Amino acid sequence: MTPELAASLRSLAEALPAGVAVPVPREWLLELLAGQESAAAANTAMDPTVEELAARYGRAPSTVRGWCEAGRFPGAYKLHDREWRIPAAALETFEAQERRRERPTGRGGRGVRSLGDWRQASRRPA
Repeated sequence: MTPELAASLRSLAEALPAGVAVPVPREWLLELLAGQESAAAANTAMDPTVEELAARYGRAPSTVRGWCEAGRFPGAYKLHDREWRIPAAALETFEAQERRRERPTGRGGRGVRSLGDWRQASRRPA
């Protein structure tokens, strides 16, 4: 629905008394709904699949499916209850979270440590 159509429908509805039923012509309603469906189809066609994201991130498709099921892509949905689709906003959120995630730092920091650290710990006096 275009913003102009939505604004015009809102002004018409607000001008009516509360509780009034609004009959509309069948053709007009079908035309309005067809516009909504085509907009939804256009958005769906642009949302990447699990396979496309797997290639993009260098991961297995099963890994990306797991991310979808775990909710790591907010707004991800299953198209026709079969294949996952991930909206652009969900990708942006996921990538921003990945950039903020703490990375292993090595000696002295949190995360992966040197295998030799246990030797130094065992040499310290009690």
